[in-house]
Amino acid sequence: NYTLFIDQTPFNNLFDDYQAKTQKNTNGFLVERVVDEGKKDIVVSKINKELFGQSNFKTELSKRLNYFTFLHQIKKKRIFSIFLLGGTGLGKTETAKIINNALNQENKLVKINFGNYTSKDAVNSLIGSPLGYVGSNEGGELVRKLKNNQSGIILCDEFEKADKSVAYFFLELMEDGSFTDSKGDEHDLDGYIVIFTSNLNKQKYFSTIPPEFHTRL
Repeated sequence: NYTLFIDQTPFNNLFDDYQAKTQKNTNGFLVERVVDEGKKDIVVSKINKELFGQSNFKTELSKRLNYFTFLHQIKKKRIFSIFLLGGTGLGKTETAKIINNALNQENKLVKINFGNYTSKDAVNSLIGSPLGYVGSNEGGELVRKLKNNQSGIILCDEFEKADKSVAYFFLELMEDGSFTDSKGDEHDLDGYIVIFTSNLNKQKYFSTIPPEFHTRL
């Protein structure tokens, strides 16, 4: 006895279109994200039109965004994360800028250069020093930039240079979809895109970036 599967339906077609709940930053401003109604198609269209070359990436991005919006709908994945590898001038940062403009063209891209995050207390520079320590009232770079951000995308540049503690911070962020800063305030990044970039080649990537990271991308 056997059963023959003779047809298939893309899994995202099995569910009605949905509109994600609106998202606000800690200052109360609405944040436009790829999971919001109509935004995914705008992102894909702008990438196809404005990013020079990279046809394989464009095809893969469109497919993966479809997967992500479905997984977000059924609460299985909260953040869409990409790791772009390659030398200078190939369009890694430009990709993030195009997506940012597709989501909210008046909003400045949240970009963090992780060449500055090599020390053991690098996470404090991101989310703020513990209360009572120098700089605890100012908040970290990520916290400051997210406060007024109205576009659901973060660019993490030169990520391979960051201390390992930063990689593990982002592992938790990609899993939970949120983080708590040094003041105890929670930042919900549900539906965000996080783009990591590096000049590493493929071989160096696998030997440098923690293995746990690979499955989150």
